[in-house]
Amino acid sequence: MRYGDPIRNSDLRVNRQQHAFTIPEMLAVVALIVIIISILQPAIQKGRTYAREAMCNSNLHQIGLGSRGYATDERYLPPSYLGGYAVWPAVIRQYTNGNTDVFYCPEAPREAKWEVTLGSGLPAEWGYAADEVRRRVGGSGSWSFSYGHNNDGTNAGLRNASGASLGVGDPFAGREVASATVVAPSNFMLISDSLVDGVWDHFIDEDVPGEEPATRHHGGAYVVFGDAHTEWINPEPYLDHSNTGANDPALRRRWNNDNKSH
Repeated sequence: MRYGDPIRNSDLRVNRQQHAFTIPEMLAVVALIVIIISILQPAIQKGRTYAREAMCNSNLHQIGLGSRGYATDERYLPPSYLGGYAVWPAVIRQYTNGNTDVFYCPEAPREAKWEVTLGSGLPAEWGYAADEVRRRVGGSGSWSFSYGHNNDGTNAGLRNASGASLGVGDPFAGREVASATVVAPSNFMLISDSLVDGVWDHFIDEDVPGEEPATRHHGGAYVVFGDAHTEWINPEPYLDHSNTGANDPALRRRWNNDNKSH
């Protein structure tokens, strides 16, 4: 057909036939897309997992900075609990601009997320706002949480030379820890991923089965230390469930604010 010649119906039919997809061709394209998705799916899932781990790591870093802010202002490390309620998240929250999302590990069950609710009828105290429902710890009615506070260090019955807790502090038992007494902040564990079982989720312990750091990140836990740096650890070598002191002294030292293995 030359330029200027009239277009015939037969020409249109030929053109449509040349560009239309056949059913086998469409099925082949769909099959190819399915194969590509199946190949990419593990990589996509792995990417999401690493993103959640990065968020957890960032959360703990912010919590560590908040802990340092509290220690600077109050001259004591964030206390663990008082009156049956978790205190450390509430007092640190004011140093995270009131953001409670940083207290939730995205790899943890959803029920561990801190959702602020009102209706307690209680006054503002221990970092909680007036009428805010406080986070109960231990036994019946405990709230789920995804991060735990190293309140006692190794051998929960012991205290350091000043008579305070070996860990971050336990005011309920009269074991407040002055921030100036921490010997090696960069080697002192503050807070880590914790097991979510609705009992003592807000705390971690070296010698109490069921209260060790959680292993939800490739078999390990993220921990923030006294200088606000974070590390991934395998908790197993850090634990002494028999309470015999048989685990590595260098790792036991990391539980204690006096940097001794006890």
